[in-house]
Amino acid sequence: MHLNGRKTLTLLISLALFLAGSLSSTGQQRQGKARSHDRRSSTLKPGAEYSSLLDKLRASGANVEATREEVSQPFFPVKARVVKVNGVGIQVFEFANAAAADAEAKRVAPNGATIGDSKVTWMASPHFFKQGNLIVIYVGDDQTLLGFLKTALGAQSAGR
Repeated sequence: MHLNGRKTLTLLISLALFLAGSLSSTGQQRQGKARSHDRRSSTLKPGAEYSSLLDKLRASGANVEATREEVSQPFFPVKARVVKVNGVGIQVFEFANAAAADAEAKRVAPNGATIGDSKVTWMASPHFFKQGNLIVIYVGDDQTLLGFLKTALGAQSAGR
């Protein structure tokens, strides 16, 4: 009977894990359908505007490293690529087109504290930049880095 009880417990745990995975997958599918975009992986080839951003940052004198790191944020439907500018990480979100990026940028409050329904607590001052199909987030106060971003992307679209 003791062995049978162990088999039953193992079966129940396996069933619970299976159901949890199924429900999680279903929730992710529903969430993906509710938004107009699916999360994209940066394993896709970067677009022309992403490459142009890196070139502009380098041309302005910044040391730029395109990493393989990705960041998922709950408030945007695509993953960000992490780019290090003078050793500091920025998040570059690349959308399918400029209209999609515009729609997401409009959801960001002027001070960057709220994005759609998400209230965000930042570790430092958030700075949002929007150009073409890109939204770039830098969290920090390095004036030199901000100068590079403003040269490459223009004025901040939101943030402090």
